[in-house]
Amino acid sequence: MLKTGRPRTTRTRPAGESTSQDRAVGVEEESQRSETTIEAQLEEEQRLHARLLMERQLRDLRAQNDALRQRSASGTPSSSLSSDDEVLENPRKRKAQEVLVPVRVKRTLRPEKLKDYHGKNVKEHMDFRRSAEIAFRMAPEDFPRDQDRILYAMQYLSGEPRDAWARKESTIDIGRCSWEYFMEYLLDLVEDPVNRQLSTAQAYMDASQNKTQSVHSFAAYLDTLEAQLPPYTEAQRVNHFLTKLRPSIRQALTNYQDLPTTRSGLEALAARLETNMRGHGASENKATEREEGDRYKKKKKDRERNNNRQGDEDKGRGSRDRTRGERPARGQRSADDRVASRKKYAKEAGIMCHNCSKTGHYASDCMAPARSDANKTAIGNIASKNTSPPPQAQRRRGANQS
Repeated sequence: MLKTGRPRTTRTRPAGESTSQDRAVGVEEESQRSETTIEAQLEEEQRLHARLLMERQLRDLRAQNDALRQRSASGTPSSSLSSDDEVLENPRKRKAQEVLVPVRVKRTLRPEKLKDYHGKNVKEHMDFRRSAEIAFRMAPEDFPRDQDRILYAMQYLSGEPRDAWARKESTIDIGRCSWEYFMEYLLDLVEDPVNRQLSTAQAYMDASQNKTQSVHSFAAYLDTLEAQLPPYTEAQRVNHFLTKLRPSIRQALTNYQDLPTTRSGLEALAARLETNMRGHGASENKATEREEGDRYKKKKKDRERNNNRQGDEDKGRGSRDRTRGERPARGQRSADDRVASRKKYAKEAGIMCHNCSKTGHYASDCMAPARSDANKTAIGNIASKNTSPPPQAQRRRGANQS
């Protein structure tokens, strides 16, 4: 019996439809084509690299040949090659030289260490800043950033500035802090900005060259003050410097018809005049020194004479020569003080002694042997007629009569 079924039908695909197998085949073909393209590019780059190497080698050989021609023309042996020629001859050495990083040359000049900064006055601050900036200029590769400069200067802070900056550093980012801000903060610690400007202006107005100060040192002092004040013009700086010099130098400068118009030129001229005046007036200075020495000796003698006179007066006072505040109150004087006072009065008043009939002391203080009572009575009668009683007895007598 034959089995009958449904007839098998085949589906026809549209022209634009493709299967997964076809897609895989297409991807594989594309990858093959790309690999072929990469290989071709790689071969082409390799050929280009080889050609460039050959061209470079050709240039090196030409340069080497030119150097050899020059040596042969000048008579220099060909065996003496310079370092550059050795590099050209040896490609490996040339390649190593191109790869190596340049070595930093060792410095022969080294900046000195800074002095410890205590922040006592403005001059110390200016000197500290100047020394630090000189170190930065001598080794710029060591201090490329402001942070490096601040860290270098921090190790020389001492005392209050160090503690104050440590507290300030905890509240700010030192990476964003500039060198100017750091130095301005240290300067504000020395003195308040407003007071500092006022005191600097007053010091600048009062500044004048003294006898022991040279022209250059005085000019440097004025520069330090002017750096803290609003800028002056060059003409103002020249006039200020001229009016603040010593009278002798200023008078010598006025003899010149055409004075320098710059501060540096006027400073150089004043220094030259100062040197000439110092050599010309050496004898005058010696005479002045001699006169000053004589005046000093005279003052010294007068002072010694006054001291001797004062010493004699102190000896006359006896034990009453005490410092102020140490003299005992009245009624509390010691027995020695009373004896000394009595002896002094007896000597000044011419009191006659009842024992030896001599003046200048009382019988109780007499050093002669004691006499009989009859003699004492007779002498006492004579003494009472010639002498007056002591002031204390008179005062007591007057009090009793009243």
